[in-house]
Amino acid sequence: VKNLVIGSKRCKTAFFRVGTAETLFNLLKEFSSLNHTELLIEIIDCISSFVKSNDKNIVNRLIELGCIQHLFTLLSLEIDSINLCESCLRCLRSFFLPKLSSSSSSSTTTFSQVDYSNPFLTPIPFVLLCDQDTHKPPSSITQSEQFSSTTELTSNEQYSPIDILFENSQLFDILIRLLSVSKSSQLSIVEILCCLCVNNERQKELVDKNIIPAIMHLLVENINDKQQTYHNNNKISQVSLTSEYIVGACLKLFCSLCYQNAFIAQQLHDTIHTETNQTLCEIISSLLTRIHRPVVISYYAAKFFVNLCKTKVLSADHPSVSLESLTTLIHLCTKSIINKCVYLYIECLDTLIYLLNGNSTLHHIAMYTEQLLSKLFIYIFTPTKVLDEHVDESVIVQIRASSLTLLAVLSSHHEDIKKRIAEQESMAFFFFVEF
Repeated sequence: VKNLVIGSKRCKTAFFRVGTAETLFNLLKEFSSLNHTELLIEIIDCISSFVKSNDKNIVNRLIELGCIQHLFTLLSLEIDSINLCESCLRCLRSFFLPKLSSSSSSSTTTFSQVDYSNPFLTPIPFVLLCDQDTHKPPSSITQSEQFSSTTELTSNEQYSPIDILFENSQLFDILIRLLSVSKSSQLSIVEILCCLCVNNERQKELVDKNIIPAIMHLLVENINDKQQTYHNNNKISQVSLTSEYIVGACLKLFCSLCYQNAFIAQQLHDTIHTETNQTLCEIISSLLTRIHRPVVISYYAAKFFVNLCKTKVLSADHPSVSLESLTTLIHLCTKSIINKCVYLYIECLDTLIYLLNGNSTLHHIAMYTEQLLSKLFIYIFTPTKVLDEHVDESVIVQIRASSLTLLAVLSSHHEDIKKRIAEQESMAFFFFVEF
């Protein structure tokens, strides 16, 4: 069954209709003895595949049966098998990650672009799981939307994995305890924690669980592991890649915790790592000043300072904002080696909009070179020059909309910038018409 349903929506639906979800849960309960480790892993991996379905009926039924609670029960036991522990955490993570979503009022389908092919949840396709709202796909969230202090569940979302986790505080203790099991477990746990930051109330509850020191330690540990592995081998290894993914996930969690939350943003700003005596800001700033830095780490490090700026913890002219973060985001928007990473382009554009809207003092810095302007007009007039020719039309619409919005923000305050944009627009229009 597992081999049939993995990667097949049709098979998932067919097996679900004949009661496979109930059968799998019964098998999970029956073989929960640690003497059946290998069979348990197969059962859990099969459930995990069903959870990755974009069919809410399948996911809600598995939640209703109690799969989440049972997986946590397994994790609360003294598990000797690292593979079983990792399998449980990967399955739990699948319950919290955004699924594919489609709108009944639209003929197009918006994808959350979650790539499950890598056991460490490869972030290269660039997934923002919960910068603003975990129930929405990346880039579908406008910056003008208010960050709700409460979450209203519809009838289809009555079994919320987030509510299940917050109802029992001991479950957080289990997750924190398992951070030491393996790097795969670390990544799964941090991704789960990211998905919990759906509003200010949940952010506060997470911080009250005292997760900041644990995640900060994890961040420093994996930064050091990556550096040590690179210097020893002088090449990229699986260990260094995994550490890279964990660093990105930790940064993403810090971004999610302080998004539109001034109290937590200030708390993160004041946090000091006891072993190195560095502040969290100093540690993250050091990631932005390195010559060779992965694009995902660069993005989340920059976004962290953007969130601190928007909550007024840092001023717009702070070097970490005006020099490091702003220039990093512009560089990522115009970087040529990540052409196929369209969601990174869109998210960088949207984050620039979020930063520059209301911070007109940064506009001239953003316009320092012509490269950003020229790239924006390419996104508007000929996006297929930099994107894959087979990219979905809805993605092209998104990147055009983000580019136009950014141009509108940049031209909203200064006449000289407005004039430069108009001149560049005329040049770009005639060039692309002739082309």
